[in-house]
Amino acid sequence: MVKKLLSALFAFIMVFSIAAFGASAAKSRSVANVQDAMNLCREQDTYGIYRGTLYSDGKKVGKVYLIALSGSTMSWDKEDIKSMYSCIKAGTVNDNDYLDAVLEGVKKKIPAGSKIVLIGHSLGGMVAQQFAADKEMKERYEILNILTMGTPYIPVKNREGGLHRMADSGDAVPYLSIALFANFWKGNFTYKNNGYFGNPDKAHNISYNTADIWKTYDCFGIKNGTNKIYY
Repeated sequence: MVKKLLSALFAFIMVFSIAAFGASAAKSRSVANVQDAMNLCREQDTYGIYRGTLYSDGKKVGKVYLIALSGSTMSWDKEDIKSMYSCIKAGTVNDNDYLDAVLEGVKKKIPAGSKIVLIGHSLGGMVAQQFAADKEMKERYEILNILTMGTPYIPVKNREGGLHRMADSGDAVPYLSIALFANFWKGNFTYKNNGYFGNPDKAHNISYNTADIWKTYDCFGIKNGTNKIYY
């Protein structure tokens, strides 16, 4: 009788554990490629911070914090941290309200010594590049990589981590910074024609999460790369 009860209890525990694991796995999300990165950036009102695990070649690398930054609202409202004022300031390598908000939020939410991966669309990508050059952030964290979509090159000094920039050929935004005539092609610049030439709005806002070519670049922006972040 005791053996039967123990067997029944063991079976119940196993079933419960499997069910719990399945529910946990179902909730798990990942950023495996540029499309995933763009979709996560588009979900943000401003920016989001996610604690995750980085895998490469299918092997666990370790814990990372993923910071996803969305693009500009295109407004001229000075109270809006993602306004055109922040775009102009970021594009000319100046401090801006969006950058200040991200710096402050990260210090509050991410423990010192952590590894960080940044992904950003448009203005979010500019702020990500500025973040990776901030002296305090570099001293406090290990910045592994910055992936941007539809973002100009920001010629900051001593940026930490790799930089990979994705650009649709019909998207004019990647050229709109102080670096236009000097080094806009820098930062492992990937330039692809996805059929949106002549339609800059779709090239800037739709291409990066719909065009199949972006699935071939991993979450670090490396072609045929194997980096993937579960969060």
